[in-house]
Amino acid sequence: MAELKNRIGLPLLALAFVIASCGADSSIEATGITATSEVGGSGGSMEMTEGPGLVPEATPLISQLTAAPDQMSDADLVTILEQAKLTKSWGCGLGFRLSSEDQHVALFFYPNSENASESPVIFPDETWNASILIGNDLLANNCDDVIEPDEPEAYSVANWPLSAGTLTFTPPDDPTCVGASVVGTVEGAVVGTPTGEVSLGSLTIMNEAFGCFAG
Repeated sequence: MAELKNRIGLPLLALAFVIASCGADSSIEATGITATSEVGGSGGSMEMTEGPGLVPEATPLISQLTAAPDQMSDADLVTILEQAKLTKSWGCGLGFRLSSEDQHVALFFYPNSENASESPVIFPDETWNASILIGNDLLANNCDDVIEPDEPEAYSVANWPLSAGTLTFTPPDDPTCVGASVVGTVEGAVVGTPTGEVSLGSLTIMNEAFGCFAG
């Protein structure tokens, strides 16, 4: 899990940056997240601008989430979700994971039954888990069953299931860990939150180690 960084001159520094950007976890662009608020009986929508992570307005909330996650209000957590850009894919397992660059917001899809529905999966589906998590270091130990003393551990303070949406993907012919890369597309995903529904828009997720597990 250690990352080797070598800096020998400007050309090699540029090359190292390109290589570091193409690691085991992939960044894939997603459309903006929109939200419909039901707080106080008023409704509104917000479309996010392009760019990784969170827009600057969320920075104070992210600082609070990092320092005191259990003291966050539902309204603040929803705001963090509304402002998140889910662009970073993570491999491993038989499902999909997509997070913000800072790992404070993550979308998880994984089958929870041996007889899980095949693609396309229309949510809600009791044979699949599909949910948004909000917290800290949500993918810190992705596909890793050994947590070193200096490694962070995932901690979530919100877990909200999808109330609508469709996941489409083509699984490999061999579902075992053979290095298969599988791309999933998500359309019409909606999360029910304590303050109203949040639309996740259209998303593309890549699992570069489909069928692989820790151990």
